[in-house]
Amino acid sequence: MQEAEVLPVELVEDFTFYPRLQVDDVYVGRLAEAIRAGETLPPPVVARGRMVIVDGFHRVRAHRRVLGDTVPIRVFLKDYPDDRAIFLDAVRLNAAHGKRLAPAEEVRCALKAQELDIKLVTVAQALGLREEVLIERLRRSTALGPDGAVPLKTAMQALAGRRLNAEQLDANRKVGGRQAAECRTAGCQPEGGRPAGGGLGLLADPGN
Repeated sequence: MQEAEVLPVELVEDFTFYPRLQVDDVYVGRLAEAIRAGETLPPPVVARGRMVIVDGFHRVRAHRRVLGDTVPIRVFLKDYPDDRAIFLDAVRLNAAHGKRLAPAEEVRCALKAQELDIKLVTVAQALGLREEVLIERLRRSTALGPDGAVPLKTAMQALAGRRLNAEQLDANRKVGGRQAAECRTAGCQPEGGRPAGGGLGLLADPGN
């Protein structure tokens, strides 16, 4: 890796490679306050040439919030042979430090790995998980949306294996500790309070 200074506007936020479900604006605010207090944040990792942010979405946004687009940011430029290498490094780096990946985000990583033809055991290793743990999280935390498999947040896991309607999809995007009531209103808790099913059968051959 090579350390360099670049303008923030040169950096690309490509959510194809982003392991998380969304950028956490509250966490960006905390990092921004750290910058105002004089803290030096670790340089983001960027794919050389394409200038795609591999690790450090929150840090780049915090820099832009405090210092704007005209003040250079220090980054690590790294070479990658292909998209799969970028994605696996993004998973590994996000799992290793910074804001912890939520279980639904680990499921997102597994689903994205399948799209990129990455073996499940490989992405499990990048996440720091055993393969069987990741398989179980897929079984318990995946439903169907209009565009395919959807990672379910914890409050929505009773819908595992089901096809979600528009209201349930919207609730899953928004739900957190304070939105549990919205989850129930959207019908994510079946009668009896038990989980709805046993997953989507996505992993007939987990090694693929």
